[in-house]
Amino acid sequence: MDKKFYIDESGNTGDLVVTEEDANFSSQEYFTLACIGLNDSSLPDLENFIKELKLKYKIQSPELKFSKMKGIFGKKIGFILELLKFIEESCDVLIEIVDKKYFLSTTIVNCLINPPYIQPDMNQDTRKSIHLDLSQWVYDHVTKEFLIKFTYISRNPSEEGLRELFDDLLALAKETEDILSDSICLSVEESIEYFKIIKNDKTLFDRDA
Repeated sequence: MDKKFYIDESGNTGDLVVTEEDANFSSQEYFTLACIGLNDSSLPDLENFIKELKLKYKIQSPELKFSKMKGIFGKKIGFILELLKFIEESCDVLIEIVDKKYFLSTTIVNCLINPPYIQPDMNQDTRKSIHLDLSQWVYDHVTKEFLIKFTYISRNPSEEGLRELFDDLLALAKETEDILSDSICLSVEESIEYFKIIKNDKTLFDRDA
């Protein structure tokens, strides 16, 4: 029987924007999303269990929102533990955690280092491995100032801004001692050349052509 997954989409784990005033994602460096999966036939069991548990721990709130429940921790921790145990035993749990800086790093690779329109002929696994290696290099070596500039130019695109990003990234790669730095330089230089080609002949990438 197919299961339905119930996602908690409330709350806010911050933006991906990096600015001079807020260079650490408002102290929310990770995006998180969680959901539980269960069959329709199991839903009444969960609802009844929660009702009985609320009676047991004398919880009167009609909705179990964390903002209202956080006072329970340390006072009625048994409620949380019993509920989690029931969910663990009867439901599938899916949790997604994304490092926001790494997400930006992969975007930088896609835009400036290894854009999809100049992919060499290779199998999917090799292409994925290269992309991961390049993204890790960006994550390890790009400066806060570069992330701020990349964020700003992404929101306010211009040819001048794009050229600045290319130049800054190329300069960073040339001064960084790392086994991948030479490859980064070559890839950025190749991206610059393709940018010039695209600028001079946009029909090369015209989807209607």
